[in-house]
Amino acid sequence: MNFCKLNTDASVVNGRVSGGGLVCDHRGNLVFGFYKEFGEAEVLEAEIHALLFGLQLCSERNVQNLQVKVDSSLLFI
Repeated sequence: MNFCKLNTDASVVNGRVSGGGLVCDHRGNLVFGFYKEFGEAEVLEAEIHALLFGLQLCSERNVQNLQVKVDSSLLFI
């Protein structure tokens, strides 16, 4: 049962992309959170940027046994 959960989301306002997320342990305790502005993109690309950035941070911080949750079903088709 020792896992972490990455939950990301992104938004586009006037063509500008920002995104972020949270990483919590299996008990729901916050491990870390993040936010980043990515420039200009479409909505799906924004979700991809936020997910990729979150995965990179998890890798850098050696977060293992990761579950991922995003609100875009198109990312996992």
